[in-house]
Amino acid sequence: MHLRGKLPVCVKPSNYLQRQPRSPIDPAIVCDAPVGRLEGADAYRAFMTPFTQILVSSRIIAAFGDEHTALVMYDTETVPVKRAPGAECVTVVNGKIIRSWFLFDRAPFDAARNAAS
Repeated sequence: MHLRGKLPVCVKPSNYLQRQPRSPIDPAIVCDAPVGRLEGADAYRAFMTPFTQILVSSRIIAAFGDEHTALVMYDTETVPVKRAPGAECVTVVNGKIIRSWFLFDRAPFDAARNAAS
């Protein structure tokens, strides 16, 4: 299924930080990200929170998926970086994200950090 321009509800970034029972994040989520493997919802949220605090906007480039897997590629604008592309592939079981492979281009953030120092 092609979902260009529209994310499945369970992978909308605004839902990632919810702690209530309706959160789409499984308590035992496993996420492989540029910083390494993260295990558990608290570790996942700790990883995502700083990014969501600097996020200005995002634009979906493409999204594909079915009831068990979603692959989303997007471009974001953040406070320090105007263009920061990324992608995430998630596995969903019973409406909860149990697995995430999260990729993003660190180069724009490194360049912004170097320019500021």
